[in-house]
This record gives sequence, C-alpha cells and structure tokens, in this order.
Amino acid sequence: FNKLVRLSYHTLCIKAYNLGIVKGVALDHFAPGAPLTREQAATMLGRVHELIKNGKVGDGSGLDTSGATAFTDDNLIGSYATPYVYFMNANKILEGVGNGSCGYRTHTIPEYCVPQQETSLHFRITEVR
Repeated sequence: FNKLVRLSYHTLCIKAYNLGIVKGVALDHFAPGAPLTREQAATMLGRVHELIKNGKVGDGSGLDTSGATAFTDDNLIGSYATPYVYFMNANKILEGVGNGSCGYRTHTIPEYCVPQQETSLHFRITEVR
C-alpha cells in the first residue's frame, strides 16, 4: 500500500485493511484511483456486515443468501465476491442490471453505496453508466 502514503484517506484505508474489509488488488498493492465495481462494493459491505455481526470478517460462507436471484453471469463473478453478491441480492441491496445479469464488473461509486436511511445499515449498490 505504498501509494497511499501521500493520500488523505491513508489512515482509513489501512484501518479497513487491518480489519479485513479490503484486501487490495494484489499482494501489497492498493488501487485508490481505480473505479469501484459492483462485486467489490458488495464484498466490502458484506465484510462490514460480518464484522458487525460476528466481530470478525469471514469468507462470506456463513451469510444467509436464501431468496437471492441467480444471475446469468454468475460464473463470471469473482469467487471471493460470490457469497457477498448473493447476500446483498437476497437483502435487496444489489439487484441485477438487466437481462438477469449481475453486472459484476460494472462500475459504481462510493456515493451510491451510502445508507438509504440514516438509522440503519441499508445500502443500495447501483450501476454507473
């Protein structure tokens, strides 16, 4: 995470990394200027949920995905993200982008991942066109 040294949000990124919420894009590499994808956003929010609920971040395998809709591009969703994508879908936080597709690599921006209600942890992940 050497690129983060001069960035104003360095401390927050390192804290999220130490908590297991973010892992970086490769070993010892973080891409703060890269666009955020829907699968990345779902993964980070799912990890925050695990941390709040269990006191630690897991691998997503313990999340309740019952009621989730199968996506037509399911085989293209990163294995690290699959349980989180389906958890977010089951909880109506992430919907498809059309034709049954998750749009896993469609870009979103952090502002679209903010709470819908100030008093709860309800988020909605949308696409940016």
